[in-house]
Amino acid sequence: MPTFIDLIKDIVKAFSGVDNKSEPVIAVPTPTPPVPTPPPPPVVVEVKKDHTKVNPLVLDLSHHNVVRSFVEIKKAGIVGVILKSTQGIGYVDKTFTARRKEAIAAGLLVGAYHFGDAGSVSRQVINFLKTVDYEANGKRTLLCLDYEPNTTSGGTMSLSQAKEFLKQVFERTGQRPVLYSGSLIKEKLGKTKDEFLALHRLWVAQYGPKAVVPITWDNYWLWQFTDGRYGPLPHLIPGIAGKKKEDKAGPCDINSYPGTAEQLAKEWVQ
Repeated sequence: MPTFIDLIKDIVKAFSGVDNKSEPVIAVPTPTPPVPTPPPPPVVVEVKKDHTKVNPLVLDLSHHNVVRSFVEIKKAGIVGVILKSTQGIGYVDKTFTARRKEAIAAGLLVGAYHFGDAGSVSRQVINFLKTVDYEANGKRTLLCLDYEPNTTSGGTMSLSQAKEFLKQVFERTGQRPVLYSGSLIKEKLGKTKDEFLALHRLWVAQYGPKAVVPITWDNYWLWQFTDGRYGPLPHLIPGIAGKKKEDKAGPCDINSYPGTAEQLAKEWVQ
């Protein structure tokens, strides 16, 4: 028979709902999720154009060069050739027309350059475009002005004449000619940035370890790095005649392009 004390314990147990033998309930706090660490800011890398790397893809040739085979030139990895067509108001390079046909047949891109002098600009433009016959080859002939000191008769073309030549060729063909020059354009421009010339791609002549580009342009389009004698290697190209008959390669002007052959082909004529 329960005693009075046992009854009191039962009443306390009933009201408390707690079993004296049970383990005490310990509240476990909910863990706070970690705060994600923000990603580091992107690293901005300044891309500098490499004016020292040589990528020989283009030759420029005149009657002074003896060409044995444009097929061999193509096999050597050359993608395009720029041929001298005219000089001044009346001179025509007699090798131009035949060589353009041969180069196209070999699968090469083809260009033509005019050697400018101090004569009438309009007459020089007529001589150039008549000889090049721009409609031929589906308007795919690259047009260029050779702007450099002229030590022969005719005098050196002035900067204003060079700009007028570029302007007239563009108006007549819709193609902006490439400007070839070296020390002369650097001397004439100095530290001046010419907005008109900036519209035209620069083909710079520099027979040193790197191409020095006037501030008018961010980069060269082509870099003539050697004349086959001075400047970085290579100097010899298969398909060009050497000094001896048995030579498999010969010297000539060689030009570097800062891109791939595919890129060069896409932008050859603009």
